Amino acid sequence: MSIRDVQEKIKGSVVPVLHRHRGDIFVGAIILLVAFVGFGLGRLSVTPQTLSPAAPSGVTQNASVAVAANTPVSDGAEQRVVASKSGSRYHLPDCPGALQISDSNKVWFASRSEAEKAGYTPASNCKGLQ
Repeated sequence: MSIRDVQEKIKGSVVPVLHRHRGDIFVGAIILLVAFVGFGLGRLSVTPQTLSPAAPSGVTQNASVAVAANTPVSDGAEQRVVASKSGSRYHLPDCPGALQISDSNKVWFASRSEAEKAGYTPASNCKGLQ
């Protein structure tokens, strides 16, 4: 069997089927075309969301955390600490626990001794407090 024979065999079996179902194929193609056009128009109808520039407060917060991480820790007597109104532990401002306290629940102390006088104890997950 040569390539020409295989080609004639395929043409002989496929072409009559295509001619016989020409109407069904046309309807299917129209349905697909309408679906793609509808999807495209739906995507275009959505108003694009404009990206606003990053808030400066986020930049300064990250910068202050970086500065606080690079400052050497002294005896801790004059270092500011933060605690939660409903909690019993105090943290350094850059500790993971302090970052999870919402701003409305934060209580700031000027030093560790001031926080301990108020009844707070050092957080165990804050490396600068041990």
